[in-house]
Amino acid sequence: MKMINSLKHILSLVSKADYEFSLIDDGDKIAVGVSGGKDSMLMLKALKLYSLFPNKNFTFYAVFLDLGFGNVDQETLKTFCEKENIPLHIENSTDVYQILKCHKNKNGHLPCSICSRMKKAAINKVAHELNCNKVAFAHHYDDALETLLMNSIYGGRLATFAPKMHLETTDLTFIRPFILVREKYIISAVKANQIPVIKSACPNDHITMREESKQMLSSLYQKYPESYQNYFNLLLDDEHFDLWFDKKMFPLGNHLTAIKARTQEDILTCYYLFKSVVDENSLNQNTLLYLVRKEGNPYLACEIRKIAEKEYLITKVSSECLDMQNLLSYIEYDLAKKSNPLIFHLSDNLNDDFFERNGYNKLTKTKVINYVMRYRPSLNK
Repeated sequence: MKMINSLKHILSLVSKADYEFSLIDDGDKIAVGVSGGKDSMLMLKALKLYSLFPNKNFTFYAVFLDLGFGNVDQETLKTFCEKENIPLHIENSTDVYQILKCHKNKNGHLPCSICSRMKKAAINKVAHELNCNKVAFAHHYDDALETLLMNSIYGGRLATFAPKMHLETTDLTFIRPFILVREKYIISAVKANQIPVIKSACPNDHITMREESKQMLSSLYQKYPESYQNYFNLLLDDEHFDLWFDKKMFPLGNHLTAIKARTQEDILTCYYLFKSVVDENSLNQNTLLYLVRKEGNPYLACEIRKIAEKEYLITKVSSECLDMQNLLSYIEYDLAKKSNPLIFHLSDNLNDDFFERNGYNKLTKTKVINYVMRYRPSLNK
């Protein structure tokens, strides 16, 4: 009975996440990243059962990346997948470890950030080879909180990974079906259902910044038990956040001020200025909306999407006036002050002649920003 109840609870949370974040669509082919740990092994079992639900029509592959660490019990994974009738693909990525060894930090530890990027690139490659349109990772709710803490401590930003994210550069969608599952539920379900777990061969196992964050949060939960649920509420509450980013304004002159549109009201105002309906599918963490007010009233709007590291695509402008040129100059300043060089691309629906006056190459439809912006840009008069 405990075995059935533990899996039912996991499946109910997977179903809830699927419903709330629209993770799995009809006809999806999903590459599921599997390390052999408790999270990914249980997710294979859960997705197998979830695929049998009424009106759930999707297929998936288990994808294991052999990163070259050695001493990995692949036979256990093969036996499990064969028993569950789950197709398994093992990718030879042993060059990853060789590269990581060349970039050890001063403590002799391997760089987790480089490893993460290389693993994502490898699984994206496999996903394309298997004709998959989505990639699933087994990150759970506790992982999300740990990432939130790590980003605030080491990155100076309040951010964590998304339940669902589309990468335009690879035309793949990343999903996290376990996003609402607590780690303690996973541990319980793995034990009750005797899910085999492969011991990690990573040399950094349990000595990472994530492990430190896990211990810090564990101490916090013990001292303040209500904090766990409050952190959960924090991730989903879009009405009661009160930070500074939505209050920061940039004066453009002539009684004009520019802001990043973040609230639902400001986003709807931007699309009103675009004279188009809100595209929910395109609104994600890679979409930037800028709104200009004139004497407090909505005046101009611009939509930009991040399509790669240090590359942006301008997709919509509400006008082609001189003030819009000033807004574009501000946007270049706002993004370039964080890192450069940057490359801005133009969507095909935009007027080349207008953007050429703002420094864009008419043939390539691009503009390269390659300087350190120390001061705000001078504005056109």
